[in-house]
Amino acid sequence: MGSIETLRRLRPIIAIEMLQRSAENGYEKLLEAEGYMGFALTNDQLRELERIEPVADSPNLLLCPQEKVEPMLQMFSCNGFKCTRLSK
Repeated sequence: MGSIETLRRLRPIIAIEMLQRSAENGYEKLLEAEGYMGFALTNDQLRELERIEPVADSPNLLLCPQEKVEPMLQMFSCNGFKCTRLSK
């Protein structure tokens, strides 16, 4: 699949709108298997999710490869966003 190879090669941060009905597509598991993490994006907050799935308070998600999470959070923090990570 060309899309999987592109994800593996370029490791882009992906912005998507995910509605409840789109949870049936199955691409969430594929992205998680490729090392992507989900973040809910609101007007002033970026919040890490346990899983890549639709959330009630925001359809806007950022999907980020694990190795790019810290730089992405720093960029959003510098621009006034409150960034919240899950407790490990």
